Amino acid sequence: MNKVCVIIPCYKVKDKISKVILRLLKKSIKIIIVDDKCPQKTGAYVKKKFKQKKILVIFQKKNSGVGGATLEGFKYAIK
Repeated sequence: MNKVCVIIPCYKVKDKISKVILRLLKKSIKIIIVDDKCPQKTGAYVKKKFKQKKILVIFQKKNSGVGGATLEGFKYAIK
């Protein structure tokens, strides 16, 4: 069985993330949100608004850019 997940690095996307997540929730996939030290606190917003088990939020301690945040998501997904 194939397991599929989507990794979404987040930085200043609080006003757009809900629309993306709502579309992805229609699919049977795991959603990994990586808050890349977002000043808008997108990760906290997602945790509060969406309580589904298929959504995981990871918080970066420092901004590592889209590549670093994506790699962090891959590390979790591989586990």
